[in-house]
Amino acid sequence: WFGPDNDFLLANSDFVVVAVPDTVLNIINKTSLSLMKSTSVLIPLDPNNVEWDALYDALSGSLIGGAILDVWPDGCWGFKLNCGPPYGVTTEPYAGKGSFRDLPNVRMTPNVMFQSDHLWDNSAAFTGANLKTLIEGGPLQGVVRNISG
Repeated sequence: WFGPDNDFLLANSDFVVVAVPDTVLNIINKTSLSLMKSTSVLIPLDPNNVEWDALYDALSGSLIGGAILDVWPDGCWGFKLNCGPPYGVTTEPYAGKGSFRDLPNVRMTPNVMFQSDHLWDNSAAFTGANLKTLIEGGPLQGVVRNISG
């Protein structure tokens, strides 16, 4: 999936970006993680490519340096819109051995890479509802920072 010598690539890479089809299941697993350097950072681009319990173990045990995680096996964490199948509606990104948010070597984003018509339709509806609420003087949803206060 990477090239003729995947073990060499995993053992010598500072950053491992996994960009293979979602039909390739658990290519990042206990074995592949054990080959990575203790300073390597994993960046998977599809949740199906990751064996999540093995990744949690590798990160919590500092077997690899870290991970930048934007894809999740369950839900679109941190985003209040329904991402729809196969991603579910839950806002908890992982319900396995422990919480990735408690690990200091993980940077999490809420599945912002996920781009489907369903997501963009919901995003447009969310924005439209907020604009209507703004015109009516009501409280806005999803405010990151109130610049007037």
